[in-house]
Amino acid sequence: MFLINPYWYSAILLDAVEGNDSYTVLLLNMDGTDASTTFTDSSIGGSTHTITANGDAQVDTAQQVFGTGSLLLDGIGDYLTIQHNDDLNLEGNDFVIETWVKYNTHTGTPLIYSKTGATKSIQFYYYNDQNRFEMVYSTNGSTWTGASWTFAPSNSVWYWIVLSRDGANLRFYVNGNKIGTTHNIGSSVINSITDDARIGIADCFYDEYRISTNTNRGWTGETIPVPTGPYTKDVSDYIALYKFEDNGNDETGNHTATMSNVTYSDTGGITGQGKYGIWNGTTSYGQVTDHADITDIKTVSCWFYADSYGEGGDYGRIFAKDTRDTLFHIQNAYMSFFKNFSGGLAKWSSPASSISLSTWIHVAYTYAMDDNTTTNPIIYINGVSVTVTEISTPVGTMVSDTGKDIYIGNRLANDKTFDGRIENLRLYNRVLTPAEIQSIYDEENT
Repeated sequence: MFLINPYWYSAILLDAVEGNDSYTVLLLNMDGTDASTTFTDSSIGGSTHTITANGDAQVDTAQQVFGTGSLLLDGIGDYLTIQHNDDLNLEGNDFVIETWVKYNTHTGTPLIYSKTGATKSIQFYYYNDQNRFEMVYSTNGSTWTGASWTFAPSNSVWYWIVLSRDGANLRFYVNGNKIGTTHNIGSSVINSITDDARIGIADCFYDEYRISTNTNRGWTGETIPVPTGPYTKDVSDYIALYKFEDNGNDETGNHTATMSNVTYSDTGGITGQGKYGIWNGTTSYGQVTDHADITDIKTVSCWFYADSYGEGGDYGRIFAKDTRDTLFHIQNAYMSFFKNFSGGLAKWSSPASSISLSTWIHVAYTYAMDDNTTTNPIIYINGVSVTVTEISTPVGTMVSDTGKDIYIGNRLANDKTFDGRIENLRLYNRVLTPAEIQSIYDEENT
């Protein structure tokens, strides 16, 4: 539950929102582990930009609007550098620059976006001394032209800040409400430069930062819709989706599973998700013939309801390639992920007692499937990443599972049968972001 006032927000909003699309050239969800200096551009509409944390810029998990963290800046030389690419030159195009911001103190001129250097281009910032937000831009690289909107944010309050260009019109919004008058930018073409961009030099938090180009997102009125969750990519790009509606059909039509000794029911299932498959703990399995696009699957997501921890009391398989090339299974009240390397089988596990029997649980793993032996998988339980412990260290090079069939609820040897129900098994050949895993959980947990 959250309270809404036209100019402030007092609590955290949770639902994921599709908004990482072909117009999105920069997207920083600001998630990660506490004090991390790693920030990832997850945009899919432009080139992926390397983000560098400067000063004490870091992830803070105690403050966020969405996800697991935000960018913490202390106002003393802290900022992010965004590697230059031409897609960050806004020129004469429509664009939207937006972020959530929470000021600790009002000092200096905190940069929301700056791309300038030896020659001028654009800066968007809060001008503390004048209680106004300003955008200055240059069309010739040497002189500034400015636009400003009076608004004085309070400390310790999250605000959603939006700067939108619609042709000749430049608008500024706070929490979905247009502030001041529309600035006439005419046909001005903002100067293009090759300098990196910056965010920061402020004492504040930033969260869910997005730049969109060649679109105004339709945000041209007196009010615009406030996002209710983190921006994500449409997660319907799965390679396969098995709903187990009386069969092993793949929703894409490409990778049907041959089902053996699996029954189906909709009694006691997940609301709104239809039927599920029931594995008997001894002989059930689904088998999918290998294909090039289901090799070394980078994300697996599903729901399960376990009656026991599997055949023999342990190691109930959810997803397996062959016998042990790639494995994801339940094991004595925790989840385990295995990947075969030339030096032996590597294993990672979730915390003890992180799963339980006789209840529906959503689980997922993501893994880059590369030869980097320092790369760890991420395991998610009910939409949230959990601590992963490396049980067996990967050694050598990764062994690809190409040419090996997929087994659902078992393995090739048919001796590690899952005991219980499985629903909505999704396979992706890319690493989904934390926000995307959360969005799948939210979408299916109706």
